[in-house]
Amino acid sequence: NYTPYYDLNLAHALAQRGWPVEVATSPYLFEALEPVSGVEVRHYFFRLLEHSWPTRLARRRSLSRGRQAYKALAYPVGLLRLARELERRPPGILHVEWGLLPLLDARLWRRLRARGWKVVYTAHEVTPVAAPNPPLLNQLYRRLPEVSDLVIVHSSSEASALEAHGVPAGQLRRIPQGDLGLFGRPSLSVESARATLGLDPKRPILLFFGLLKAYKGLDVLLRSLPAVRRAHPDVLLLVAGERMDPFPRASLDLDGSVEWHDGYVATEAAARYLAAADVVVLPYKRSSSSGVVPAAYAH
Repeated sequence: NYTPYYDLNLAHALAQRGWPVEVATSPYLFEALEPVSGVEVRHYFFRLLEHSWPTRLARRRSLSRGRQAYKALAYPVGLLRLARELERRPPGILHVEWGLLPLLDARLWRRLRARGWKVVYTAHEVTPVAAPNPPLLNQLYRRLPEVSDLVIVHSSSEASALEAHGVPAGQLRRIPQGDLGLFGRPSLSVESARATLGLDPKRPILLFFGLLKAYKGLDVLLRSLPAVRRAHPDVLLLVAGERMDPFPRASLDLDGSVEWHDGYVATEAAARYLAAADVVVLPYKRSSSSGVVPAAYAH
């Protein structure tokens, strides 16, 4: 559920090459995604989100701690459901995009490997950035490569980081994250995109885009904006996305130089924001990949 577009693009590519592919996931929290030809999607996790009212509750920022508690309690149930299903099948390949409770994930992987399965782990975040993880949990995340047959990373720096933690180079494969693939949309003109969003056609626009989380450095960007304005007095910072972590909307007097578009930006609307911007700004404090980067390049 963290990377649905990546997952379905990957599944589609494998299906086109003749592989039978099933995506084992949860109901999508923010938007419904179109079915992908040749790919079966089954909800093993967080089935409560199949109903509209729990989904609305889960998206409320005031209930973020409750959402985390629900995930912690419900994830083992989904993992057990998946384990029972896979143990009834002939051995195949389990490709894991995200493990939420690495101690339990590792147990499942060991059980499957003992039955002849191969486990491939894509380390989207070599250093977990979910805020803030206890040190023990981070140590457990680093052990996941030890119980997998192959680890995929997106950059050479991530590969080097895992090698430094003892993962053999022969167990690593570097595969860049890729573009929007099936979910790419035609680029719009700057003029039409700004008109649709109600933005000034002449002002230089900086865009901070995506799920708004503390590690992405929006507070740093807001503090730096006065310095930017001294060089470009008419600059506008456009902040668009769903706030996942609590933070003040603005702690500085920025005199109308920040415009907030609160709420999740669906795929169709994302193209308008990316086309309207002059610069996409990603002042991440700590991260090893970002879905916004290929989306920005695509526009």
